[in-house]
Amino acid sequence: MNIFPRTFPALLAKLETPGHVAERCLNQKLKGVEGIYDRYDYLDEKREALTKLALIVSSLQI
Repeated sequence: MNIFPRTFPALLAKLETPGHVAERCLNQKLKGVEGIYDRYDYLDEKREALTKLALIVSSLQI
Protein backbone atom coordinates (compact mmCIF):
# COMPACT_ATOMS: atom_id res chain seq x y z
CA MET A 1 0.00 0.00 0.00
CA ASN A 2 1.36 3.38 -1.01
CA ILE A 3 0.72 5.97 1.73
CA PHE A 4 2.34 8.78 -0.21
CA PRO A 5 -0.86 10.04 -1.93
CA ARG A 6 -2.47 10.49 1.50
CA THR A 7 0.54 11.60 3.53
CA PHE A 8 1.84 14.23 1.13
CA PRO A 9 -1.32 16.37 1.04
CA ALA A 10 -1.77 15.96 4.80
CA LEU A 11 1.74 17.27 5.44
CA LEU A 12 1.18 20.18 3.06
CA ALA A 13 -2.05 21.02 4.89
CA LYS A 14 -0.20 20.95 8.20
CA LEU A 15 2.25 23.44 6.70
CA GLU A 16 -0.77 25.65 5.87
CA THR A 17 -0.30 25.27 2.14
CA PRO A 18 -3.43 26.42 0.29
CA GLY A 19 -5.39 23.54 -1.21
CA HIS A 20 -5.05 24.73 -4.79
CA VAL A 21 -1.26 24.87 -4.42
CA ALA A 22 -1.17 21.38 -2.85
CA GLU A 23 -3.21 20.03 -5.77
CA ARG A 24 -0.72 21.50 -8.19
CA CYS A 25 2.20 20.03 -6.21
CA LEU A 26 0.55 16.65 -6.75
CA ASN A 27 0.15 17.54 -10.43
CA GLN A 28 -3.57 16.93 -10.21
CA LYS A 29 -5.97 18.61 -12.56
CA LEU A 30 -8.37 21.06 -10.97
CA LYS A 31 -12.05 20.58 -11.62
CA GLY A 32 -14.65 22.91 -12.98
CA VAL A 33 -14.17 26.48 -14.04
CA GLU A 34 -10.97 26.89 -12.04
CA GLY A 35 -9.36 24.00 -13.89
CA ILE A 36 -10.33 25.50 -17.23
CA TYR A 37 -9.44 29.15 -16.72
CA ASP A 38 -6.71 29.24 -14.09
CA ARG A 39 -3.58 28.71 -16.18
CA TYR A 40 -1.12 30.25 -13.73
CA ASP A 41 1.66 27.74 -12.95
CA TYR A 42 2.08 28.61 -9.22
CA LEU A 43 5.79 27.84 -9.53
CA ASP A 44 6.90 30.11 -6.67
CA GLU A 45 4.12 28.84 -4.41
CA LYS A 46 4.92 25.20 -5.19
CA ARG A 47 8.63 25.83 -4.59
CA GLU A 48 7.89 27.36 -1.18
CA ALA A 49 5.59 24.48 -0.15
CA LEU A 50 8.00 21.79 -1.33
CA THR A 51 10.96 23.48 0.34
CA LYS A 52 9.10 23.51 3.67
CA LEU A 53 8.19 19.86 3.18
CA ALA A 54 11.80 18.97 2.32
CA LEU A 55 12.97 20.53 5.59
CA ILE A 56 10.56 18.33 7.54
CA VAL A 57 11.49 15.16 5.65
CA SER A 58 15.22 15.82 5.88
CA SER A 59 14.93 16.22 9.66
CA LEU A 60 13.47 12.72 10.05
CA GLN A 61 15.82 10.13 11.44
CA ILE A 62 15.29 7.02 9.42
